[in-house]
Order: sequence, then C-alpha cells, then structure tokens
Amino acid sequence: MTVLITGAGRGIGLEFVRQLLSSKKSVIAWVRQPEKALELAQLKIQYPALTIQHVDVTNQKSIQAAVQQLTAVDILINNAGVLNDADETFKTLSIEKIMQTFDVNVYAPIRVTQNILPLLEKSAAPVVVNISSRMGSIDDNSGGKYYAYRMSKTALNMFTKSLSVDFPKIKALCMHP
Repeated sequence: MTVLITGAGRGIGLEFVRQLLSSKKSVIAWVRQPEKALELAQLKIQYPALTIQHVDVTNQKSIQAAVQQLTAVDILINNAGVLNDADETFKTLSIEKIMQTFDVNVYAPIRVTQNILPLLEKSAAPVVVNISSRMGSIDDNSGGKYYAYRMSKTALNMFTKSLSVDFPKIKALCMHP
C-alpha cells in the first residue's frame, strides 16, 4: 500500500509519515522545503520505503512533475495547510490573505487530487483524506474570527463531499486532527 502525504515536513504530516512507516507502508512525502525537513531526512535513512519529493502544492507544474515519477498511490492525505490570519480582525483582514489561505487550504488539495486521480483509480481501495478542522463547521462557530481559515476549511469540506459523490469508488473523507 502506497500513501502520499502533502505537508509532510513537520507537524501532523511528519507524524503521519512516522506512523505509516512504522506500520510497514510505502510513503511518499511531499514537502515544499526539503532542506528544512531534517527529521524527515532522518526517517529516510531508517526507512527505505520513504520517498521524499520537493513539491509546492500551490504550483501546478511542481505537482505534475512529481506525479510523473509515481506509479501507484492508494491513499492520498492532503495535509498541507496554513492558518495565516490568527492575528487578524475582520477590519484588518485583507482579501489577499484570504486568497493565499484558499490557495493552500482549498485549491491545492483540488490540484493534487486531480493530478493523483488516475493513480487512485487504479487502486483496489483508494482513499482521499483531507485534513480539515472543526473550525470549518458552520454550526460549531461560536468564537468568530479566523475568517480566512474557517472559510477555507468549510470549502475543503464541501470539495470532499462532492468528490465522494462523483467518485463513489474512492473513499473521500475530512478529518479534524
């Protein structure tokens, strides 16, 4: 079984890599700055089943170049994400910051999934996991703020739902870490 994880250089993505490698999975780790992913590089020494690719998920050409090197993906974990409006209020939040957040949190998972789709369709048990957040819940928003992040995670949730309807053979789900 081959698992591809975006945003695998640190945090939740890095822990996914660790856990999956320890359970004998073949892992493809996509990182935007591999030179800063020192813990990931250490895992590569310990686990030959780890492939590290330098990929910017906001760049279509970068994604396409990486996908051309792949032969199989059974599970895609769209983990790369940003929360860059934590210190913003509605009055100070810029449309540019919202657009940057959507580029990473919504458009990137769409780009990645579109490019990986042919490989997923070859899998006997394909899965797409989009790392969302409770902050994407409309009903559970009692705290306000975080406009860009909340809106992006809500959009990611809807993308996941539509994907699950359009491709019923692919298990598509959102997960709150």
